[in-house]
Amino acid sequence: MQPTIVEVIEKRYKPIALAGYCDQWIREVNRHLEMACQTLTDIGVITFDDLTEETIDLWWALTSKKLPPVTANKVLVRFKNVCRRATRWKLLKYNPALELKTLDEKERPFKHLTAYQRMALITESPEKLKAYVIFAQCTGQRRGSLYRLTKHVPRPDKQLNGDIDLMNGEFIFRDTKNGEDHRVPIHPRLYDEKRYPETAILGQLLSIPIKHKKHTQHPQLLPRYACVESISRQFCRVARRVGVPGFRFHDLRHDVGTRMAALNINQKVIMDVLGHKDPEMTLRYTHTNLAIRSQAMEAAL
Repeated sequence: MQPTIVEVIEKRYKPIALAGYCDQWIREVNRHLEMACQTLTDIGVITFDDLTEETIDLWWALTSKKLPPVTANKVLVRFKNVCRRATRWKLLKYNPALELKTLDEKERPFKHLTAYQRMALITESPEKLKAYVIFAQCTGQRRGSLYRLTKHVPRPDKQLNGDIDLMNGEFIFRDTKNGEDHRVPIHPRLYDEKRYPETAILGQLLSIPIKHKKHTQHPQLLPRYACVESISRQFCRVARRVGVPGFRFHDLRHDVGTRMAALNINQKVIMDVLGHKDPEMTLRYTHTNLAIRSQAMEAAL
């Protein structure tokens, strides 16, 4: 009897495909695979014997109908990879998902901000959220990476090193999406109180004492939330209030990439700051607007 698709994914696919990835990335892949398998189960596809071009077309039609294009495309990429490995393992005679095309992803507006909008997001944010907005604007890092930042705790028995290298002026973002540590320079906006009084909060955050013993092993630098999703939900409300509806917390990362590209900063430097390995991914994080295009034309023509 042939094993079910779920059994193959759990016992054969995941141990190979997810080896070396960080927990955050594994959770995301698991979520996409669960979506794929749920839709397959709904249409009666249990094993790879049930997987034909007709059933895979029906699966993709249902998946693309109930999920946003960006999420649906991620689910498709994951499941195509499963089918490719199943073909290599002789569980499928051919890959029926090979001809499926990804959906067009409509680019949302407001992936880059004006200086006024950036400051408005800071001033209108509650105190806890304000720290995350400032750090996102000054580092270009993901929500989860900021959430996991820790500070060192000096103790009589040993020194617990955090994620801030004050000697070299760097943040160390560990357990990133690609599984590697990532270093980003500490921007003067975070510590220079004379030049940037509105955003220089690093010293204040470092001076806050650790109140709970259970947090001394991994004391968070930024204020605690129950979960990272709470940060995004609160940020979306603030974004609507300042006149940029639809602007997500993750789009602050796009805004950083766009600002750096507008200053003609080398793409390799932008890749290093954002933590990308693929130049094509960095291109997705840099956008242009009318002002940027006008400046470029004036300089060149």
